[in-house]
Amino acid sequence: RPGGGRRGRADGRLLLPELMGRTSPARWLVPAFDAREIDGLAKAVGIYGPAARVLVNRGYRDPAAAERFLRPSLEHLHDPFLFTDMRPAVDRLAGAIAAGQKIVLYGDYDVDGIMSIVVLKKAIELAGGAAEFYVPHRLRDGYGMRVEVIEQAAAAGVRLIVSVDTGIRAVEAVRRAGELGIDVIITDHHLPEPELPPALALLNPNRAGCPYPEKNLCGAGVAFKLVQ
Repeated sequence: RPGGGRRGRADGRLLLPELMGRTSPARWLVPAFDAREIDGLAKAVGIYGPAARVLVNRGYRDPAAAERFLRPSLEHLHDPFLFTDMRPAVDRLAGAIAAGQKIVLYGDYDVDGIMSIVVLKKAIELAGGAAEFYVPHRLRDGYGMRVEVIEQAAAAGVRLIVSVDTGIRAVEAVRRAGELGIDVIITDHHLPEPELPPALALLNPNRAGCPYPEKNLCGAGVAFKLVQ
């Protein structure tokens, strides 16, 4: 476009002039493979060759390991009590449900945070309890737990807050909750800072010293382990 430094597209995106009309040749790096190994794994687990190649390239060379990956079952789940702080988290949540206490699930605004709330809220209801939830507004509230939300919860009579997919760095918010008589259970998967929030329980496979073996759980995965 004459006089324009950028050029628009019908879908609203912009193309930088220096990138327009320039393409890079694709260069595929295909790992070497043993055709007999691929064929043997494919026949052993009942899959096609390309899928068997993917499995082998990702370390699933043994038919038993490939079978477990392709057809998981509930029996394969790790013991949730391998999590540091799982016992106090379960005891406090069960006690709140039994006593009919007000519970708030403090989530995040992304897909992981929303699904974490759905998983935990449904489980609490199946256990005979009820829980409200709070999801911050992405633009207005930003990321993380906020002190003012904790104060509003205390004024409403809330005595237990369970964070999902957030909270591992919410030192000030959790400290304020304690001052107001609110117990906090944190379920999160993000990497912690050196100082951990002073929560009643902190479930995070990535906290130092936590022996739970699967470190790649998402936020909903950690919430599920509490449900389990």
